[in-house]
Parts: sequence; structure tokens; C-alpha cells
Amino acid sequence: MADVGTVLVETRLLMAIRASLLVVALTVQFVPALATLVHNTRAQTLAWELVAFALLATVGVVGSRSLVRGTPLTGTGRWSCAAAVVLAAVVASVALPLESLPRGENWFIGLVGWYWLFLLFDLSLPVVAAFLAAPMLLAVLGVVLAGYSAVRTADFGTSVVSIFGLQLGVAMTASVVRRIAVDAEVALRAEDEVRTREEAAAHTHRDHERRYGELVATTVPLLAALAHGALDPAADSTRRRCAVEAARMRRLFAERDTVADPLLHELGAGIDVVARRGVSVQLAVRGEARELDVVVRRELVEPIAAALACAASAARVTVLRRADGVRLSVVTDRVCELPPRASPRHTLVSAARREGKLWLETVWPRR
Repeated sequence: MADVGTVLVETRLLMAIRASLLVVALTVQFVPALATLVHNTRAQTLAWELVAFALLATVGVVGSRSLVRGTPLTGTGRWSCAAAVVLAAVVASVALPLESLPRGENWFIGLVGWYWLFLLFDLSLPVVAAFLAAPMLLAVLGVVLAGYSAVRTADFGTSVVSIFGLQLGVAMTASVVRRIAVDAEVALRAEDEVRTREEAAAHTHRDHERRYGELVATTVPLLAALAHGALDPAADSTRRRCAVEAARMRRLFAERDTVADPLLHELGAGIDVVARRGVSVQLAVRGEARELDVVVRRELVEPIAAALACAASAARVTVLRRADGVRLSVVTDRVCELPPRASPRHTLVSAARREGKLWLETVWPRR
């Protein structure tokens, strides 16, 4: 799996863009805009202008908190802040006559656009451009109503176009960076999927090699002896060996299955082998399923499956699972010699023969 730093490329880049735009908006508000507000103080409109200024400052505070927490404004939070920006623009427009907007008193015209960028830059470019153009069109309307000279109108138009052009350019840049971030994350996810498939294929290959190695050690020699006539297929000992190997192969196949209770699933594969030759097997299970390593399950089940091969017509298997361990036991109606096996590393195996019955138990963990 890709690490968190690569998987969240888009999120990190978008957070960086949001932080940069908010810094610009706060800087514009508390340096040039505040200076203009203080310099052009008008008693009759000051209260309304302060309300508009406070609304924009509140948006800045809410945005700063969201960035510090690492949770960008979305949904209701974002559109609530957007509504506050609209309200601030309306209040400021009401406080300042349209005829005054082209003069140096229009401290909020450019500032509103920077807050739009902070809140809405990740939307489609036409939507962002429409929001940015709204305060600029308001200023142009003020020029028309004021009836300024052509020279002054051209000067103001140049100023408006410069502000709008700068903000629109920033919006376009943010849109391009966002697309790059999305493409980068898509590429990283695709690379991660390829790497995951390769790791799964390598694991499957190793698993096949392990299974083949286990069969080479026991099943292949048995099949070779049968093919060359070294073993009598009618002999009870040969049949028991075949039953043991059949149970082992069924359990190996069952290891690959995805089931809720792997231990019982693999034990059931061994029971099914002897049940097919007419042996009646009673299974008693106590305790809830628990997660066990495949090696532990193998050491628990294989001796039980080998003992089941001794049964003539009946056997009883018990599974006891508790918090401190797992215990499997089997009792068969006939005694026979069990095939040699490697010493288990994780389990304890004990066997007893009495009254013509074979009793065998496997316990995990080994104590």
C-alpha cells in the first residue's frame, strides 16, 4: 500500500492552496483595506462599514480554524461563509454610494474577490469567474452613475481589470494545480494497485512452491510406489496412507479458501475424506472462532486427519476453543500405526491406545 504522504497528494496540495489564498485575503483586509477604511472614515456610514469588515474578518477566522484543524470548509460551512461574504459586500455597497466606488473609498471591491477565491477556488472556473466579476461589475456601475470623464473612467477601468485579471489568473493557476494533483493521485493509486497485484502474485507463487514441497515429501513417493507396484493397493496400510495423503491435499486446498472459520473448514476437509469411504464422524465444537496462523492450523489439523484415517466405521472429533488456547481431539474405533511426521513447533500432540481405540489430541499453544 502507498504511504499516507503519497495517497493524500491532492488533499495536501489543495490545503496548501487554501492556506495561501487565505493569507492573501487576510493581508489585503488588515493592511490596505483597513488603512483605507480608517483614512476615509465617515460618521454616517462607519457603523455599516465596520459590520461588513467584521463579517469578512469572521470568515477569515473560521477559515483559519479549519486549516489549523486540517479539515477544509465544505458543504454547509463553506456556503455559510460564502453567504457572509455576500452579506458583507451588500452592506458595504449600501454604506458607500455607488458614485463613491470608483474613488479610493472602495476598500471592499478587491477584498471580496480574494475571499471568493479562498472559499470557491476548487469549483469550476466559470463559477469562480462569475463570483469574481460580481463586485467588479458593481464598481463599473458606479463609474457609469458617477458620470466621470473618459480619462478617469479609463484609469479606473484599468484598475478594475488589473484586480479582476490578477484574481482570475490565480483562479486559473489553482485550477491547473488541482488537476495536476488529481492526475498525480490517480497515477499513484494505479501504481499502488499494480504493486499490490505483484505482491499478491509473488505470495501466491511462494504458497504454491510451499504446497508442492509438502506434497513432494509425502504424496509423490506414495504415488510413485503405487505406480511401480511397490505397494499393494488392497492392503489396509496402503489405503490408510492414501487416506492420510488425500486428507492432507484437501486441507492444503482448503487453506486458500476465504471463510469465516478457517480451522473448522480445514478440519472439515479431512473429515470429508473419511466420510466418503463410509466412516461416520461425529463433530462437537465449543467456543467461538478465533484467528490462528496457517502454520498453527496445519499442526492442529494434520495429526487429527491422520488419526481419522485409522477409523474403520466411526470416529468422534471434538474442538474446544477458549481464550487461553485451542484443543482438538479425535477418538477412532480402530488402532493403527500413525505415519511419521515432523515434530510440531507450535502445538503439543499426544496419543493413546486402549480398548481397541485410538485417542489423539493436539493443543495450542505448546506448553
